[in-house]
Amino acid sequence: MPGIGSAIEAKKPRILFFDLLRIAAIFLVVFTHVFIYVQGPSLDIDILGLYYFSPGGFGVTLFLIVSGCVLEYHRSAFRSPGDVKRFMLKRVVRIYPAYWCSLIFSIVLNLAYFMASNTNRLASLTAWDYALTFSGFRAFFGQWGGVINEVGWFIGLIMCLYLLYPVISRLFDKNILGTLVFLYVFSIAARLLTQKYLDPDGQYFTAL
Repeated sequence: MPGIGSAIEAKKPRILFFDLLRIAAIFLVVFTHVFIYVQGPSLDIDILGLYYFSPGGFGVTLFLIVSGCVLEYHRSAFRSPGDVKRFMLKRVVRIYPAYWCSLIFSIVLNLAYFMASNTNRLASLTAWDYALTFSGFRAFFGQWGGVINEVGWFIGLIMCLYLLYPVISRLFDKNILGTLVFLYVFSIAARLLTQKYLDPDGQYFTAL
């Protein structure tokens, strides 16, 4: 039986440029969160109301783009639904155990901190809250942030992108320019619709 990723990933040498871009992206995200923590001045720039630029938001975007490039660089072909299944299984195995360990560590820290301060916000969480948090899809139910790990929304985001990747990859094979234009238009439309219907007060998406 072939390995989980053997049907779709070819062994190729790493590209240093991609690694450097990932390091830069992670630095921007960490820098922005530290800047917010120390209550520094806002670094956001409103571009025509369509995009609110921030170093952290740019870092997330850059990381996702580089990750997609790396996937495409190592890809062989999705020849059957089984290839897609093995691809997703490999991503789940690589992502969720580490994410769950981080949540458990965060719960321990939260308990220690809140008990020391004579408060315990974790006591208000329900089984549904824990299920959404450990799945990474909390934000998809309108519950951004969270007591345990406020940035867990990223897990749900990348899992959805992994599900879309086989389709996007096939589209790139057929028409690269057309696919890029479609994705660009779709991203703007999605942002406008999200801001209008899911976050009309600008509580979250103006900070991305």
